[in-house]
Amino acid sequence: LSRPLFRDVDYQIAWIEAHKFVIELMAAADTAYQQKNWDETIQNYDQALALDASINSPQVKEQMLYSYLYSIVETLSKENHTIEELERSGTYYRKAIALIPQDRDYIAERERLQQLSLELLISKNYQMAKNLLGDPNHSRSSVAKAISFLRYASELKPDNQEFKSELNKAQLYQSVLNYFEQGKLAQAVSVLEDLAKFDRQYPNGMGTVLLYEAYVAQGLKLYED
Repeated sequence: LSRPLFRDVDYQIAWIEAHKFVIELMAAADTAYQQKNWDETIQNYDQALALDASINSPQVKEQMLYSYLYSIVETLSKENHTIEELERSGTYYRKAIALIPQDRDYIAERERLQQLSLELLISKNYQMAKNLLGDPNHSRSSVAKAISFLRYASELKPDNQEFKSELNKAQLYQSVLNYFEQGKLAQAVSVLEDLAKFDRQYPNGMGTVLLYEAYVAQGLKLYED
């Protein structure tokens, strides 16, 4: 190994092993793409590109672009999303934008991405509202934030009746908390009974608890009077 020709043997072996691994990742990515496993496609290509940026061929770019698109669609098609899933889809959206060629052949893809971006924004606001309202330790402040998120989602998608219904329930619940804070038990009971027509447990079982507490507090107040 003291001879110049053999000084880079370790480097060459490491390069051959890395190159072999890249080829394996590329093959795995292509297989995952054919099987419509979008997240696995993305992960394999990302790992391969991190090892060798020169493999960024037109085919790789195209498969990554459509994997980003289809993965976002899959996430948004779920009945429930987590914030983490929506954040990941937001990252995929930004990467897809960077990959889309600016020629006419990709007009449909650019328009589709714009629509997906809007859907992600709406879904993220809705999910954040649900998380805040579902927290057993929510406060008047967090309920107010949830209402802001729901209002924004509803404004972005005004034809969505579910958003309107959830916004209405959250606003009713906010008024209940305000009445409790002000000691206006009769008003709180009245609103809770209205809220029960939509969802007796709203939010996260608290509706029933608060209604019971309001009835008890009213009874005690009448007894003291």
